[in-house]
Amino acid sequence: MILETQFEPKRNKDFKKFLEQIGIDPNDKMTVLNGIMAVFAGKALDGDIVAAKFLLDVAGYSLSAKERLAKIKLLERMANPEDAEALAKVKPPINLDEIDEEARKLGIYDG
Repeated sequence: MILETQFEPKRNKDFKKFLEQIGIDPNDKMTVLNGIMAVFAGKALDGDIVAAKFLLDVAGYSLSAKERLAKIKLLERMANPEDAEALAKVKPPINLDEIDEEARKLGIYDG
């Protein structure tokens, strides 16, 4: 609920200037979550590798995020009663290569 709270970024002059620089109207309200992401984007653009990794991970672009999505997708398939019988006959992937292969089959990423 807190992350979805709206605020007016124009109250903080530095933040307002940054938003203008990246093409966001600081007069528009934004959520706390969007504000946090904008701050991390600014840090990433200034060369902060940790902030860049955080943003890529949250957005699902990092390899670890893609692997997590692949595992979740696989678990969802295993939990789906319609697939349960078919999956019961198939050995579930147990290592990263097998999970990676399953992720490609499910269309999660090309990795």
